[in-house]
Amino acid sequence: MPLAGTKIIDMTRLLPGPYCTRLLADMGATVIKVEDKREGDYLRSFPPQMEGKNIYFEALNRNKKGMTIDMKKKNGREIILRLVDHVDILVEGFRPDVMDRLGLGYRILKERNPRLIYCAITGYGQDSPYREKAGHDINYLALAGFLGLNTTPQGEPIVPGVQMADVAAGGLMAVIGILAALNHQNQTGEGQFVDCSMFDGAMSLIPLQMSQALTLGLEQKPYQDMLNGGLASYNVYKTAEGRYMSLGSLEAKFWKNFCNAVGRKDLINEYNSMGARGQKIKQEVSGIFKSKTKDEWITFFKDKDCCCEPVLTVKEAWSQPLARARHMCVDSEPSRGFHYAQIGFPIKFSQNPSSLRSPAPAKAEHNEEILKEIGYSAKEIDNLKKQNII
Repeated sequence: MPLAGTKIIDMTRLLPGPYCTRLLADMGATVIKVEDKREGDYLRSFPPQMEGKNIYFEALNRNKKGMTIDMKKKNGREIILRLVDHVDILVEGFRPDVMDRLGLGYRILKERNPRLIYCAITGYGQDSPYREKAGHDINYLALAGFLGLNTTPQGEPIVPGVQMADVAAGGLMAVIGILAALNHQNQTGEGQFVDCSMFDGAMSLIPLQMSQALTLGLEQKPYQDMLNGGLASYNVYKTAEGRYMSLGSLEAKFWKNFCNAVGRKDLINEYNSMGARGQKIKQEVSGIFKSKTKDEWITFFKDKDCCCEPVLTVKEAWSQPLARARHMCVDSEPSRGFHYAQIGFPIKFSQNPSSLRSPAPAKAEHNEEILKEIGYSAKEIDNLKKQNII
């Protein structure tokens, strides 16, 4: 597999970090999920639960090994230090300085392992005026200008249905940074500190809107710009039974195909109409879509080259042939008494396919296995248990 032989310590919780390390684990990296002995990953106790397990935790932590350590105790910190001697990468999601206070900051770990790639995922970065502030997905999106673009027609911000700052601005950006640092490590033997801020990542997700605002002085207005609903050719329309179709006939050739298909050649020259004229064209197209149901439109557009697809629910997206053909639906083997579905790995490699090798680890499941691998004796492990460190 692409990252076979790469070893990672995952000290993250909740969504951004676990998503990052799950992608790395899916590509073959050995990921050791280290949880606090007392609390563990908060996600374990959150709803929704099935058979006593949080299904979000199961989805985010597959293909990993798990252990618990009380890092506030000297012997617990020593375990982390010895683990660092045997790994390539460490990923953590604490506020800045937390790891330093634990005696496990980058400078200390770098001395033990100069090749170590240390990735810190935070809300606002290591050196910002907000470095100590708590935050969540909605806060990072709000400050980055992203949330102000995600609104109703009246301009009221909408809480996104997907945690874009956590997943894309945090998890994905961290993967990119880690892989780049891993390339540098392979070339030079040097590790480095990767500072990944979800605020920074969220701002980087709006390059078109930011360039428009800064270069032209034009703020994007709700449902009035080219890619946010201002065009009739690039919009979402309600069907006869109240479902929706997405129309993406952005280029003239696709709009022409759409107009010919629905028998409205008179609209062909209106594909880029905006403003008051664009609103009138949208009303015309809206009336067209209300004449059929979603399923009827799916059949109708099956052989029409005009970029028109149904708006699906999550369950519908999962069950469609497209997702199956792309191996995005993984039915896991029954594990620990229950069976659950997983989203497949999104990148396909011709030589090194990813795989679902193991379910998320139970709390402390691999304590003894990992400690033995880094040199602890059976007697030492027994003492760590008695001291309530693992």
